[in-house]
Amino acid sequence: MRTLHPMAAVALAAAAMLACGGEDEPPATSELAGTWTATKSEYASTSGLGTVDIIATGGAATLVLREDNTYSYTVTRPGEAPSTSTGTYEV
Repeated sequence: MRTLHPMAAVALAAAAMLACGGEDEPPATSELAGTWTATKSEYASTSGLGTVDIIATGGAATLVLREDNTYSYTVTRPGEAPSTSTGTYEV
């Protein structure tokens, strides 16, 4: 089964964080910096087979946002080695 690239999850997480506040200004990078542990990490099949929640199946997902606007996103599926994506983000 094919899944969405982890970058899609990062983009959705960042959008969700920004949408939560009622402020006109986005949060400062220092407010977002830190290690975020997912309570749900859902991937959709590109072939129409449905979705799977990595956390619900015993996996883990962690997003580390740094103040220098770099990130690492690590997903560990049950029984598999961790898969990490890295890059930059902007607020």
